[in-house]
Amino acid sequence: EITRYGKSAIVSMNALENLNRTADIVGGAAASGAGAGGKAKASAPPPKKEDPLQHVRHMLNAGQVVQWWQKGDRKPAHLLCSADLRSIVWQEPGARKKLGAMDLGTIVAVNLGVGAGHKKKTFSRKTADPDCSFSVISARSSLDCEASVPIDAKKWVDALKLLLKIYRTQPEAL
Repeated sequence: EITRYGKSAIVSMNALENLNRTADIVGGAAASGAGAGGKAKASAPPPKKEDPLQHVRHMLNAGQVVQWWQKGDRKPAHLLCSADLRSIVWQEPGARKKLGAMDLGTIVAVNLGVGAGHKKKTFSRKTADPDCSFSVISARSSLDCEASVPIDAKKWVDALKLLLKIYRTQPEAL
């Protein structure tokens, strides 16, 4: 009889554990009515907080090669966020030599379209594509970039705006 109760307890514990795993995967829903009379809630780990940057975190960390505009001229640069997501960094694509960085606390706006730094030099034939261009404007300077396709520019603008919002409202979520 003791063996039967022990086996029943093990089956119940395994079922509760599987239910908790499923709830975590589905979105952290609480395991209600698990059959243990509320004991599952006492032993269950606290629900995980949803990551507000979940769908853009990889893009921000991995970055993308864009055209960086400076003084009317463009050159390729790898645009990404720092590991702690508290600054935007642009560097040479192959050598990883840092070309510049901008702290999120100094950023005033992120705009889609041609910015002041996208203006071409007087005799240059190069012009920025307004559909692929975006600017990150800080208190002292701006970072003017051009993605290869318009959808990438929009993704960067949306991701950076979301990052700024989270930085200002929920910095612990970074």
